[in-house]
Amino acid sequence: LKNGLLDLNKYANKLRKYREKRDSLSFNGIEIKFKLDENNKPIDVYFTQQNEANFLIEEFMVLTNMRVCEFITKSNTPTIHRTHDKPDQTKLIALKLYVERMGYKLDLSDDTKIKEELNKLLINIKGTAEENIVNSLVVRCMAKAIYQTTNIGHYGLGLKFYTHVTSPIRRFCDLQIHRILTLILPNKGYVIN
Repeated sequence: LKNGLLDLNKYANKLRKYREKRDSLSFNGIEIKFKLDENNKPIDVYFTQQNEANFLIEEFMVLTNMRVCEFITKSNTPTIHRTHDKPDQTKLIALKLYVERMGYKLDLSDDTKIKEELNKLLINIKGTAEENIVNSLVVRCMAKAIYQTTNIGHYGLGLKFYTHVTSPIRRFCDLQIHRILTLILPNKGYVIN
């Protein structure tokens, strides 16, 4: 079991490096959580940060979602995509003005390099006092990811094909993707028990 997990982690790290090369957005930072009492009133605040286990799970979930979407799309079967459009230009300009006051640069002159610029900013603020606020502001510049039958790709992940099939909370989309797979897999020679 231990060796298997170590191997999976090695592959997850390779997937993460590949994700960085394809210009995926790389958010970091600490998440603020609240401890609640029995009446759901906040009684304490604590911080969490992703660790190796989180990254391992995330990389394989992204890979699965991407490959399943690609498989269904290439089989010419209508499907549901999890799409993510380009960021809002007005919000990006506001972000640029804000971070420049803190001494950071954000070049928005080339639409094709905005992700690269945002990633540079996220790297430059890593470990600083303003890391969490800037991370939050970059997230707020992003378009909301939506489910739709028209595929426009996933901007934030830098992927042409993406859906949700791995959600632990079983969204409606996940269930639909499972249904689509059970319909097309037997036609591709796969046996479903």
